[in-house]
Amino acid sequence: MKRGNVVKVLKEVYLRDDIECGSAFCTVCKRKDPVLEKDAACYVIPDTNICLHQIDALESPAMHNVILLSVVLDEVRNQNKATFARLKQLIMDQSRHIHFFANESHKSCYTEREPGESANDRNDRAIRNAAEWYSRHLSGPGAPKMILITHDAANKRLSEERGITAMSLKDYVHAFMGGNAEMLDRISNRDDPSSSGDKGKYRPHLSKKDASAGIAKGIYKQGKLGTSSYNYREGTVRIFNDKFPEVLISGLQDMNRALDGDTVAIEMLP
Repeated sequence: MKRGNVVKVLKEVYLRDDIECGSAFCTVCKRKDPVLEKDAACYVIPDTNICLHQIDALESPAMHNVILLSVVLDEVRNQNKATFARLKQLIMDQSRHIHFFANESHKSCYTEREPGESANDRNDRAIRNAAEWYSRHLSGPGAPKMILITHDAANKRLSEERGITAMSLKDYVHAFMGGNAEMLDRISNRDDPSSSGDKGKYRPHLSKKDASAGIAKGIYKQGKLGTSSYNYREGTVRIFNDKFPEVLISGLQDMNRALDGDTVAIEMLP
């Protein structure tokens, strides 16, 4: 009986202690062109799901002083390349004060995966480690407050147990942005635990069975949604095998919580 060979995989990681935090408040890194503003009330670290599901809100001109971690960008790139490209554009826009921080190469932030720990749990822990490091690194009178934005209940609880301030995006907008209406309008309620009171805003989704039956009868059309890069309230559905290849969807209610790249069923207006 032939036995399979056991292959041992070794991963070599080069860590650095000279990766700058990017803050103008910092007196240690002494970067010539800091990205994050010195007098900001807080800096925001969004987790992976926030970047994936709340990209429209992150693109709001009102959103500043955001720290995008390398562990988050790596996850986003693996799951949605279009969203990854949009995040890269945000980093390049100097007026937005959005800083890329290579936590996976930082000597004090690198997080080794523990035995039995899932990759997702390890990545969440790496995000918490980076947030905690920033809180220690930027301290003292007038220091910006570090806020971890997450809609994951376990991540929020574990963050708070370590003294990290964590909250939902909607709670952040109310607490630090004066309830900015434009920002609140951009927030998707897909996984927001603070959005239970908004359930009546959107129509309930059809079951997969009902949607398939409606498509078979010609009541609905099936296609892939592409959201507009210029207007988050609009999108275009490319219909599969139809004489009308593209259909414009206008308004958040008609988009009904669908995200860029989702396969959707639509009902044509008379």
